[in-house]
Amino acid sequence: MVPSPRTLQQVSDDVPKAFSDLNEIINGIKDKETAKAAVPNVKEGFDRTILLLREFQAVAKDATRERRQQFDQSLWKLEILRDQAFGGLQKRVPNIPDELATAFLDGKEAIQQAKEDIENNVEPPPPPAPTEILAGKQPDKSTWMMGVLVLGIVGACVGFLFGDGIWSNAIRLVNLIFAGLLTMTFFEPAAAFISGYQEDIHTFAAFLDFLTFWTCFVFFMAIFLAVTDKVSRVRVRFLQIAERIGGPLLAACIGWVMAGIVLASLHAAPLAEYPMLGTFQPQANMFFGMFAPDREWLGFTKYQSGGTFYCGHEYTPDFIKNNDQRRKMLEQYIVKTDAIRVNKDFIRQPVAPKPTPAPTPPPPATPPAKPAGAQGQPPAVNPAPAAAPGTKPAEKPAGAKGTAAK
Repeated sequence: MVPSPRTLQQVSDDVPKAFSDLNEIINGIKDKETAKAAVPNVKEGFDRTILLLREFQAVAKDATRERRQQFDQSLWKLEILRDQAFGGLQKRVPNIPDELATAFLDGKEAIQQAKEDIENNVEPPPPPAPTEILAGKQPDKSTWMMGVLVLGIVGACVGFLFGDGIWSNAIRLVNLIFAGLLTMTFFEPAAAFISGYQEDIHTFAAFLDFLTFWTCFVFFMAIFLAVTDKVSRVRVRFLQIAERIGGPLLAACIGWVMAGIVLASLHAAPLAEYPMLGTFQPQANMFFGMFAPDREWLGFTKYQSGGTFYCGHEYTPDFIKNNDQRRKMLEQYIVKTDAIRVNKDFIRQPVAPKPTPAPTPPPPATPPAKPAGAQGQPPAVNPAPAAAPGTKPAEKPAGAKGTAAK
């Protein structure tokens, strides 16, 4: 899913959350050891905050000066809370590590620069060049597994459909092409809508593209099959020789188109950059180095997306590059955090774990109630225990303080 630009309000709502997460990381530092361990998390927290500010800078180009000043005032309050959290850290840990202090100062300066750019409505920095997207090293392996997968899909389609004849397979091929085109048109907007519907769903953003892709495909394919079965109740018969040749040939075409759709869905799947033992290589022809069913399907989709199936954008070769970088970011996130559920940006680090609180001491014992009639008299200080009958009271040791009996 290529992320669509967010609104000004959505970005403004995420900025306080980023500051809150950063403050929680700082408040979780209790000693020098946790301070050293929290340096990467503090850097990531500042980086995420700066990215949000740059995103606000990009979407606020047409905003009024009053709106930018209002955002600056709210940002000023958030910075006060952040500085208070860091001040509390300096009290808890007098000698904080130099790396943590440097990260805090660098992040603070970067946020200040972003604030000035927003206030002056400066053009945001350009995004990375497209040549930097496929930065991973392509494995020195063949794509044999993808070739076997394509052969399996084509063979299964031919095996199940070769006896259905020309008419039925021709209808299936048309249904498959239309269902695939509509899937390519609607799966990204559907995934973007679902991910923005509720905050809790953001943690499943890595799975939404793949799930919405196949949900849309099954939905459209079921509708087309139901409609064509109702409309075409009579099977048109051809010559026997045409049936024997045309039926398997159309079944093979169905299998080839289906293989292209399956490989295109794997680009958007929550996998590593080069999954399946390194045999899934977006840069290569994945049918034994001779053909590329995924690129053929995406090229056909690009051609059709500029006409009848136009939905606001055309599919370009960047579909493969963008999803390759997305899988790379997801792989790095999982390797670094050992987590599968991630947020929408794939870069937000988990908050530093809070230390276990010390056990609460038991409350002091309640003093015994005063006996009746003892009001107004001073309490006795360590009264001596009463002597047993028939025994002499213990003599007071020398030097002991007390009141002499009169």
